[in-house]
Amino acid sequence: MDDPLARHRFREHCELFENGVQLFDSWLDLRSLATKLEATEMAASAIQDLYLTPSAPLSFAGLSEGEQEHLKEATTLAVQISPFLEGSQKKLQDELYHNQFMSFLKYKMIEGATWRLGKWNLDDDEVAGLGDCLCLTNPRLRDHPIVLCSSGFSKVTGYSARSIVGR
Repeated sequence: MDDPLARHRFREHCELFENGVQLFDSWLDLRSLATKLEATEMAASAIQDLYLTPSAPLSFAGLSEGEQEHLKEATTLAVQISPFLEGSQKKLQDELYHNQFMSFLKYKMIEGATWRLGKWNLDDDEVAGLGDCLCLTNPRLRDHPIVLCSSGFSKVTGYSARSIVGR
């Protein structure tokens, strides 16, 4: 989601779902807030350590004890606010991941396969099911052996999963 173009394309895909764009925008706004709160927490912690603890090396000259106490309360609050957002952000992220993002990945896989197969001028019925046809390899091993294949991949190749895995 750090790439603006990828984020834009995913947001466009979310338009296919009821409340998909609203869900994505909500998650993105919470993510932005969490990032800003993280910086605020670090600054508040530094202020507490430098100025507001009994053994602090510096002091706020010009602030009364009451004002310093209010500042201490405010920085303590700033440090404690993030956990309240984490649950909501995680829930939105899980919803996006399990519904919209999985659909988006499947769409991009089909789009890429269709584009690559386009040079052979295949009919629509000949490319049907390509999104269900996939295999995973382990690039860390020599010759990148297949470690997992879908039933669609077995159907397209004509080989059973047992024959394919490890090759």
